[in-house]
Amino acid sequence: MNTLRFISFVVLALSVLGMSAQSTLDRSARPDQPRVYLELGEQLAELAQSEQDRELARAVLGMGVVINHQRNDTSAAASCCVALAWAFSDDPIMQARLWDLALLIDPSRYTQWAQYRPATSTTDAMEDAAECLRLARNADGDGAMNLYRRPEVRAIIEQTAQELGYTRDELNHALTPMLEGISRDPCRGNYFHRGDVENGESIRQVCTSHGAPLGTTQSTQTLVMLLRIESACLNANESMGDWGCASMLGSTAPMRPVSIEWMIKELGIDPERPYLRNGVWSSTP
Repeated sequence: MNTLRFISFVVLALSVLGMSAQSTLDRSARPDQPRVYLELGEQLAELAQSEQDRELARAVLGMGVVINHQRNDTSAAASCCVALAWAFSDDPIMQARLWDLALLIDPSRYTQWAQYRPATSTTDAMEDAAECLRLARNADGDGAMNLYRRPEVRAIIEQTAQELGYTRDELNHALTPMLEGISRDPCRGNYFHRGDVENGESIRQVCTSHGAPLGTTQSTQTLVMLLRIESACLNANESMGDWGCASMLGSTAPMRPVSIEWMIKELGIDPERPYLRNGVWSSTP
């Protein structure tokens, strides 16, 4: 009897949760009620049970940032941004950038920003991302692939590449052969792969299997790209004392600040379609 009661309780609880999620999804959001985006987005994020649910919650909160900022309500816009950061609980880099955007919108959030913004520059995942690239460019495809399979490592590499101005296609074109061992380098990344002794003099033979003097990259440009991403993951640019290296790796280039336009692109939302009804965005009421 107790078992049957417990099962009945579980079924009832799941039913109530499902009804709650559906009733929340059935709600609408419109620009003339800008704070509804914050309330609805937080509810959707809390009730999300799938990646599709989480994407909708993030889109609602992102649209709330846009709408409230357009109406000069910086407090509400920043609140939507903070809620959006919490909705990316599995992505500390995205969280940090959204906290930066919240502070940019509403400077009075400095105390919150200092307390809650995650420090991402020295996280283990970022160090692992840098190690993944180091192993890849030194012909350890298996070790690099083991790290690259981890979602957080892959996300860091891809996002850092985008922040440095590289496309996902450029990154994949460079990394895929190195990770999957499509083109094995017999000297495993050593530019001088062997030495011969002739008349008592050691003659070092140059490897012709790859185009760059360091590692197994396809070209010097590819090597520079991977080194730039690797150094950014390690936050090495700030401590690099050699101006020549800094110039080569592009570490003297201007920073890419966060902005609402950046957030719109990251979330894939369309400000021209701000009306939400039954989970569908529209340009008309």
